[in-house]
Amino acid sequence: MTSEQKLLAGEDLYRYAERITLAGIKHENPGIDNQRALEILQERFDLIERAELRLAGPGVSSCRLPT
Repeated sequence: MTSEQKLLAGEDLYRYAERITLAGIKHENPGIDNQRALEILQERFDLIERAELRLAGPGVSSCRLPT
């Protein structure tokens, strides 16, 4: 598998996981719209990032990509 194929496969896997997570959020919150589900997903990403930074210790910065 080439580097490009690996990169594309990683993106596909991320999108797949995102769809599953959004489906779970909608299942937990019946009746919410897509925008609110995306907001909850972003809140979860933010929470995970804060936890990872706290565990990593001082001097470690976020590796978040610009949107």
